[in-house]
Order: sequence, then structure tokens, then C-alpha cells
Amino acid sequence: MKIITFACFLSCLFCLVANAQNFDNYKKEYTLVSQTEAAIEAERTHRMLLCDQQPSGLYVKKGESITFNVSGLSDEYDLSSMIGFKQMWGNRNVTQEDLLDNGTKTITASQDGILSFIFTKIDGYDTKPSTVRVSVKGGKAFPLYHVGKTSDANWQNDLRTMRDAQFVQFVSDKALVTITYADYLRTPMRDVAASFRTIHTVIDLQDE
Repeated sequence: MKIITFACFLSCLFCLVANAQNFDNYKKEYTLVSQTEAAIEAERTHRMLLCDQQPSGLYVKKGESITFNVSGLSDEYDLSSMIGFKQMWGNRNVTQEDLLDNGTKTITASQDGILSFIFTKIDGYDTKPSTVRVSVKGGKAFPLYHVGKTSDANWQNDLRTMRDAQFVQFVSDKALVTITYADYLRTPMRDVAASFRTIHTVIDLQDE
């Protein structure tokens, strides 16, 4: 899992994402594939915590009620919802994290922010990933581009119709990129496939 940040107009967060995942922020239905918990990898590699969250493509407002319906969660895994961004270099970022289990659970958002999921193996490395299904009631969809699945026509339509969005996100099998909506409109990705080939090359070089 990788974190790379560009300190110009964009702030991009990269993290490992599994191929079999499905993110539908229109229907608010998701199939998530588990990951190894970030702290385990940080201890092994002697470096900062890398991200282990996965996107929903939804933004929630403080005081809003969000209902989750979960199925297929194994006892060997933890699943949590997360609102906001995890801390990186300082203590400015604050997250609201709530543990989820099979069945239905409703939470109240204590802050505005992007809704994400953390689905990790409870103990040790996740050498045989598991899947879980989640549906959400609440939150508002913002532009989410699933590389290799989202059409450019649908993406452009989302950018036109979701003008009140705070962020846009791109997700591939190796990376999650989060950019503010206003910054993306100023400097959009002209060729998403080419941009992600470069991103993946950087990730592969870091691994090497």
C-alpha cells in the first residue's frame, strides 16, 4: 500500500485496492475485498502508516444518519466505516470510525467528510483475501471513477451534474486518488489511463 502526496494544487492519496472490488455509489452498494492492516505493514517495513481505507464515493454531513447493511463478514475480519481523512504528517485530520458487523447498523455523523470503509484481517497478513457486501442509506454521491470500468461519458456527466461535490476520486487495482472538486476542474486528468500507468509505475518502483 502506498501514500504519495503532491503539494501543489492537488493532494493525492494512493493505496492498494483489490481487483475484485465493486464500487457503485449510485446504488450505494459495494463488494469489498479485505486487506492487511496498515500497522502490520508499517512495522515490517519500518515506515509510516499507509492507507488501508477503501472508497464509497459518498460525502456525508455532520448530524446525518447513515445506515449500513452488511452481509458475508467473516469472524476473522474487521469492517469499519470511516468519515474524514486519516492523519498523515500532523494531527489536523480527525476521523470518525465505527465498527460494523453483519446486519444493519445506523450511525450519526459527528463531522462532514468522505465516507470510506476499512476491511482488514484481524490478525496477521491477509494471504487469502475475503469479501464482504455493504449497502448504504444516506450520504451523497460525488464523482467516483473506477479505472477500467467507468466510461468517459459517464465521468463527464458526473462532473457536470454533481457541481456541489467537495471531492472527486479515482480508484484502480493499485491506487486510490482523492482530489478536491475545484482543483480537479482547474487541472483535470486529460488521459486517465495514461495517468494511472504512471502512478502504477511509481508504485512498482517503490516496491522494487
